[in-house]
Amino acid sequence: MNISTNARVANLDGREDLATQIVYRLVSEGKSTLVIGLRGFGKTTFLKTIYADRNNLSPAENLAFVYVDALRFSIDESYASLFWGEILELAVKAFGRKSIRETGDAFRDLELFLASSSSRLVMLIDNIDVYLESVDVSDIRKIRHITDSELKNRLLFIATSSHGPSQMMSHGAISQLNESPFYDCDVVYLPLLTTREISAISSERGLSLSEADLSFIEWMTGGHPYLLGIVLEYVKTNLARNNAESTPLDTEFLHRHLLIDERVIWLCRTLAEQLPLSQLKVLDELINSENEQNRHQVDLVIADKLEHNSKLVTFEAMKGYTVFSRLFLETRRSDILHEDQSVEHIIPYGQPILRNLKSQSPFELDEQHGIVSLGIRMISLTKLETRLLSYMLARKNTLCTQEELLKNVWPPGRNEKVVERTINRLREKIEIDAKVPEYLINLKGKGYKLLTPSDPSN
Repeated sequence: MNISTNARVANLDGREDLATQIVYRLVSEGKSTLVIGLRGFGKTTFLKTIYADRNNLSPAENLAFVYVDALRFSIDESYASLFWGEILELAVKAFGRKSIRETGDAFRDLELFLASSSSRLVMLIDNIDVYLESVDVSDIRKIRHITDSELKNRLLFIATSSHGPSQMMSHGAISQLNESPFYDCDVVYLPLLTTREISAISSERGLSLSEADLSFIEWMTGGHPYLLGIVLEYVKTNLARNNAESTPLDTEFLHRHLLIDERVIWLCRTLAEQLPLSQLKVLDELINSENEQNRHQVDLVIADKLEHNSKLVTFEAMKGYTVFSRLFLETRRSDILHEDQSVEHIIPYGQPILRNLKSQSPFELDEQHGIVSLGIRMISLTKLETRLLSYMLARKNTLCTQEELLKNVWPPGRNEKVVERTINRLREKIEIDAKVPEYLINLKGKGYKLLTPSDPSN
């Protein structure tokens, strides 16, 4: 594998774990390598692969890994200024060069550190478009200051498109990258599939597609390997269902299917640090559900995040979500959803619709995953809390005594105090203010009653 240090963009063959391969090569060559993975890149898979070959590598000595959030550059000014300082601190700890002279300028310190070693600094960028939009121009200039020096060949940017549609490296992004101050860095990206390759892959999977279908697939996927896999899987399943060797593509379904997939990817990227993995898995299932009510629930979660974190998203990320589609249809204001408008401009128009959506939200319990959906919130529960809530939901708006709950929810031999403690913990999770409960009501001396949002008495 040759990495051209002079070329602006190195187009490398191979599409599986390319970034991992590159870093593996660097480490195996004995070069101290500091890897910076931006959110969205598969950290766990990456580390597993790197650490798998313990006989030939000593990762603790020549590999350090830091995982950062590129999107925070756009919403937290202090984060940008701390970014390179944190990287320097990690590098010093990882490689043991504690004698590095500090100048007070984190960028200059990092430059001195790189100059004092044979290390390479590797940045894994999963979405170059987002990164270029997010980083402050002054910070790019500081990065360029490092790359304009003799150290430029030690800084490697890897832009990978192997993790989903929202991470796709478009030709436009490559062009933008070449024109940006990053041009002195090595940039590696995964090549998109050609028409011939798409046809060959389809044939390998036993699919006989017409030229029209192949052209549509190429247009739909943009030659993206991950999206192509989704489309071909759909085609194969559809053929099997119809017991046919070939059939015209259901383009409408395909549009919807790919849109849903993009929603999963984007949702995970946006909420990854705000929700636990268990909730993200449930959101993933909801998005892929054929049930409109389930997808409606996801729209609420997204709309709520947009309401409070509007700088996290762009207009393109919002298109296709129910809340904004309704905004257009109900207001008949085409100018509201114009691409030139900012998210901050659009959201106020959506407040009445958002409030209406919230009021229609169900109070639903997913016992399998231990998740309760309450309005726009999705709340993780323990197994015991799940059993308790399940029992009370089946008897909503009905008085449940402590003795009854103890007998039907807990195993034998427990006393009534465990009921009170568990009720209090559950209340802390589902109530806006546990001290003034709206749902889990205590009827002093009698027991407890669960009121649901749709109950008029609540």
